[in-house]
Amino acid sequence: MLLKPVASQAQEIITHDGYSYNLKGWSKFLGIPYDTLRMRYRRGLRGDELFKQVRFKDPLDINEPNAIAVEHEGEVHNLAEWARRLGISYTTMYSRHRAGKRGGELLKPKRPYAKTETP
Repeated sequence: MLLKPVASQAQEIITHDGYSYNLKGWSKFLGIPYDTLRMRYRRGLRGDELFKQVRFKDPLDINEPNAIAVEHEGEVHNLAEWARRLGISYTTMYSRHRAGKRGGELLKPKRPYAKTETP
């Protein structure tokens, strides 16, 4: 008994907007991760839904639901952006904010540790 080879999804040619590629070709052409396309295809998505671009959220957007907007000297940024600008870790900024520090106290640079001299 001869078995008929099963066509792989990776080898199946998909035509969309006048272009024809397999999933790996579409991945390279569109810059969408191959695994994303493969999972969409397995779920039955075709056409525009299969090839829609992935939009990543801007982690520094102050309009994000979990972002904490901080205004200082007329500038408004979220904690992550202030931390990046000042060179302070986000966790330090978040801890200060939770402790109730605002303004200059929240944004002050980290205290340099004093070196102890050994006699």
